Amino acid sequence: MRLLGRALRVRWPRAVLLLFGVALCAMLVLVQTAASRGVTAAVHCYLRQPGVDLWVAPRGIDNLLRSSGLIEAETVEGIARLPGVARADRVLRVIVGVAPIPPAGAPAQRLRMMLGIGYLPPGGAGGPPTLRGGRPPRGEGEVALDRAAAQQMKVGLGDRVRVNGRAASVVGLTDGTNVLASQLVFFDIAAAQQGSLSEDTSFLGLRLLPAVDPAHLARLLENRFPEVSVHTPASFLENNLREVSVGVLPILLLIAGLGVAVAAVLVALLLQSTVEDQRGQIAVLFAMGARPLLVGLQLARRAAALALTGGAAGLLAAIALGALLDRQWPTLQLVFVTVDVACLGALLCVAAILASVAPLLHLIRVDPLEAFRS
Repeated sequence: MRLLGRALRVRWPRAVLLLFGVALCAMLVLVQTAASRGVTAAVHCYLRQPGVDLWVAPRGIDNLLRSSGLIEAETVEGIARLPGVARADRVLRVIVGVAPIPPAGAPAQRLRMMLGIGYLPPGGAGGPPTLRGGRPPRGEGEVALDRAAAQQMKVGLGDRVRVNGRAASVVGLTDGTNVLASQLVFFDIAAAQQGSLSEDTSFLGLRLLPAVDPAHLARLLENRFPEVSVHTPASFLENNLREVSVGVLPILLLIAGLGVAVAAVLVALLLQSTVEDQRGQIAVLFAMGARPLLVGLQLARRAAALALTGGAAGLLAAIALGALLDRQWPTLQLVFVTVDVACLGALLCVAAILASVAPLLHLIRVDPLEAFRS
């Protein structure tokens, strides 16, 4: 086996090029799949917050990201008084234009359209899942801003911004609130509704008493209040995932699938060329009586080792790129998942093993004089 290993060892320049090629293929696939995961990561993070047993929306509305319509204040009060409802948190969803307030004499920056979420701080439904810094907004004139949007607008804690023309201070920076092409900005719904003299709201997040059946209460709500629709947290999450990914995720998945196919083919070609380069050594081994099975096992073992080593290098490079993007361009999220890494490693190994062992079917019939070619 040591003789086989020495005979089939890849020359180091070719090995370096082979590892570099496999690493690039792995990095390409991992970045593409991580970008696809990033499309829905913020929705998962935002809507999987604990504490909401049922979501109540206006009739015909099934998601928070793309919605219109309001629930009247009278309906909100009626729902809050129902037996079994421990708490009814109001959530106001609006599209707002946000821009930093420039210093005196500096030109104004263009508006950035964002998804404004009014909630009951600090722990009301619909609030930010994570605060990277600062605190929740309290009262009028305070907002918590998604950190990716804050970085692009070059604002931080304590800076002043205009939200729909009104000045506000940035008191918090949020994480997990970058929803693809838009980001979230949070404000105190009580202060906002007092300023607008309207108590209507977009959604209600209901928290039920422990002994209450959510399905039974959902049916009761829709029968008693026909102007609303009721959703479980799971169905509400699924509806929002559908909205955020429609038209975008299929394209990303197609690109990722093509990247996987290209990576498998490139790795196979690289390994096959390496085996073909060793025709002379393999012919010598066969002339000495080496069994094709042993030669094939050695080739498969070395091919798998090269594929896994190159894949690990590609994974490290992809993670480094993700960290760089998170610092310099945080609106583009790369979310790496263990199952994607494992599937890619298995794919590279299979492609490498098949590409290295398949030429043996031809090389078994090579004349031993092949070993003495100059």
